[in-house]
Amino acid sequence: MARAAPRSYARTPPTLVGNSLCVDFVNTVGWRGRPQARDDRLTDYGELVYWAQGAGVLGPASARRLLAEARRQPAAAVRALAK
Repeated sequence: MARAAPRSYARTPPTLVGNSLCVDFVNTVGWRGRPQARDDRLTDYGELVYWAQGAGVLGPASARRLLAEARRQPAAAVRALAK
């Protein structure tokens, strides 16, 4: 059975239920105790930026600037996401 494409934070802002930014960040990965069913919502740098904007960490102007910079320097964006 094929897995559905993950929802994008660009279209569906994160649901913040952890009452703490770090808990909500951890909640971007779902696996419910089954490592083989791991579902990471931060699939690329853009998703990280959209999540941060939806979580209130970034404003729209900062998000646009970071996304534009990521388009100019894609390798740096990949490294930033990995960190």
